[in-house]
Amino acid sequence: MKLDPAGYPFIGGTAALALAAALFVGGIGAVPLLILAAFFTYFFRDPDRPSPPDERLVLSPADGRVLVAGGFTGEESAAHSAELYDPAAGRFLPLPRMIAVRHSHTATVLPDGRVLLVGGYGSGNAVLASAELFDPATQTFTPGGSMLAPRAGH
Repeated sequence: MKLDPAGYPFIGGTAALALAAALFVGGIGAVPLLILAAFFTYFFRDPDRPSPPDERLVLSPADGRVLVAGGFTGEESAAHSAELYDPAAGRFLPLPRMIAVRHSHTATVLPDGRVLLVGGYGSGNAVLASAELFDPATQTFTPGGSMLAPRAGH
């Protein structure tokens, strides 16, 4: 199990206090501190987070909403559609169509909060080199340039 380095002082500090308590107070004095150290270890764990393979892309930008973009409209047919799930409203909100139909693409949340959607399969299962940007503030898609080579499922 990996741990987030930000947790090292908390885990190490409580473990050291537990050791000191065991030496000076006795074993029973260390129990609450050992429980606290175990909690910090659980809290600061950094597990692997594999993404399940799927033709639709589901991504959660930093604002807590969830973007669902692309996918299939039917057998062998990529989608233009996109929706934004708003947990505060408890519902999906329709978005304008994406610039390109695409499935099996990737997406990355950029530091400014926009989402970069890249590659995938388009109409007729053609592999795409195109990219587009989704802006959560304006809820619009804009062209984002092209890769040097088309890619899908990357």
